[in-house]
Amino acid sequence: MINKVPVKKLIEFRRFSEKRQAGFASRLKVPKKSRPDDKKGGDYWISCTSCLANAFKANNNIVIKQKIEEVSEKFDLEKRKLTRIMYQRNIEILQGYADFDFSIFRPSHHLNFLSKPRISLIIKGIPVQVDPDQVFSYRDGEVERIGAIYFVAWKENFKRDDLGVFSEALFEYLSFLYPEKYEVDPNFCLAVEASSARVVRYFEVLSGEVKSVLIPTIDEINKYL
Repeated sequence: MINKVPVKKLIEFRRFSEKRQAGFASRLKVPKKSRPDDKKGGDYWISCTSCLANAFKANNNIVIKQKIEEVSEKFDLEKRKLTRIMYQRNIEILQGYADFDFSIFRPSHHLNFLSKPRISLIIKGIPVQVDPDQVFSYRDGEVERIGAIYFVAWKENFKRDDLGVFSEALFEYLSFLYPEKYEVDPNFCLAVEASSARVVRYFEVLSGEVKSVLIPTIDEINKYL
């Protein structure tokens, strides 16, 4: 039995030394204690990424300004230095979106937002946990299309190939859940780096503009198992 691996952990694995990669793979075989499946509990960046997902859905910035006020109040009341730093970093990211046009991430059609079940895709024997921030469908002429978006953040910052892993995982996720009802749009399987608003679409991975590293990363993990 192999433990599930969140997409971000695949990217972290790619940065590890061989010794740390071996340790990471070894721990995947150690059973974890069951716990409530809190979607993103404990996520350092949850204040900003969840808010960006909500702003994308609403296609306006009102929730951004509200969240800045909310987190600023928490910052003012907090005494612990590291927690204050966390709040400040989330606030700084949100401030960059106070007047942002979220329509650049959306198709020019009316969107229907769908449920976004958190699932683990089995890719070459490795359960990869995919949990998009928003999943949406839309009609393009006679075709019902579907897309999804991730807002992601990391202290290390992401490379374009890293963002490509998220976008490819989204495409596989949608293809698995909706094999017949919708046509998955690779142009709208998007990964957005929250700190910079850089975006990688799965279309860029398909075209070779962004290197596809999802499967090679899985292959590297399997070498240690």
